[in-house]
Amino acid sequence: MQPLEAALPLSRRCADTPQRLGFLGGSFDPIHSGHLALARAAKEQLGLDCVYFIPAGQAPLKDAVCAGARHRLAMTKLAIGGEPGMDVLDWEIEAGGISYTIDTARRLRARWPKVRLFWLVGADQLDQFMKWKQPEKLASLLELAWADRPGSPTAAPGDLPAALKLHRIDGLCLPEASRDVRAMCARGEDVSFLLPVVVNQYIKEHNLYREKTDA
Repeated sequence: MQPLEAALPLSRRCADTPQRLGFLGGSFDPIHSGHLALARAAKEQLGLDCVYFIPAGQAPLKDAVCAGARHRLAMTKLAIGGEPGMDVLDWEIEAGGISYTIDTARRLRARWPKVRLFWLVGADQLDQFMKWKQPEKLASLLELAWADRPGSPTAAPGDLPAALKLHRIDGLCLPEASRDVRAMCARGEDVSFLLPVVVNQYIKEHNLYREKTDA
């Protein structure tokens, strides 16, 4: 019998028989240009066949999301619409509740049992890796690729699991943060330089983040 995860529907934006896949999880509240820059750099430097964006239902180490799941998923799909070799998985949105990377990693490994899987993060998330649920188990399922963030350590923490395979994404620093975009929107400031054009248009059309939800 075919495993359940192997039967899960995926779009045809990515190859049917990949060898290396990247995954970028997050609230994407909203998705911004830094997310795309990370995906592009990882795809090129790691030789990834595809990068999948995985919007979270609710990230366990972050405050509650501001935009609803439908909006965050729509913005993510719009942002990667013109990007070759990128796609969106809505597994965590469909599952609802708090999204733990370990649960998603198990589903990914079941779906692609023989493929190298790379989880993409900024240095701030790498610094919190040992706070993630079951980090030792995660290290056996995924490889981690990370990029610098302002104010975060420029070297990997020394307490990471020995089995964890790490890859540094060179020449990239991610200054943007979704909370900054939300705060600027709430103040009525121009955020067009931080966002893909289609995402900026979507935020305006749906009047997102205009209330000071970050206060």
